[in-house]
Amino acid sequence: MGLVCVGAGALMLVTLFANPLANRLVDIKVKHPLAEAGLRLTGKLCRALADISRPMNILRLSILSLMVWGIEGLVLYCCGLALHMALPFSVTYFILASANLSGLLPGTPGNVGTFHYFAVLAATSFGVNADRAAALAILSHALMWVPITLSGPICLVASPIGFRKGVLIQQGASFDRQH
Repeated sequence: MGLVCVGAGALMLVTLFANPLANRLVDIKVKHPLAEAGLRLTGKLCRALADISRPMNILRLSILSLMVWGIEGLVLYCCGLALHMALPFSVTYFILASANLSGLLPGTPGNVGTFHYFAVLAATSFGVNADRAAALAILSHALMWVPITLSGPICLVASPIGFRKGVLIQQGASFDRQH
């Protein structure tokens, strides 16, 4: 718990001084190219933290986060109804939080396996049959993961830049920065 408090305090300090710190880190010249790249990356991270920590951005991110959690909870609740499980919303959100927090553990792409294990574990702790809990975990994960995953390639293909041009632009930008 002490380490969590120290980490949270350090993160708050970094966000307070993120812009000046970012400007200094990006401009530092070091003989070792890997160290210079690390400092530049840290500077970009500090600048991103400074952008995110603006009050309007925090408000927008909070509202969007609540909307996403609400929709995911509703999807899980509806999956429970489809499988003839009348789970209260509190149980639904406990299952959702347990399954999503499992993403912090090293796992497979898409969090397949760990998501399902912790969702089943959470559901069975409320008396749901393990087989029905597994069906709930698989159905809800598929409904939340597949559409988002498929939207990536669709957006890539529909993008006016396109994949090939985007890669060339990225390579050209990194080439310009190096020379």
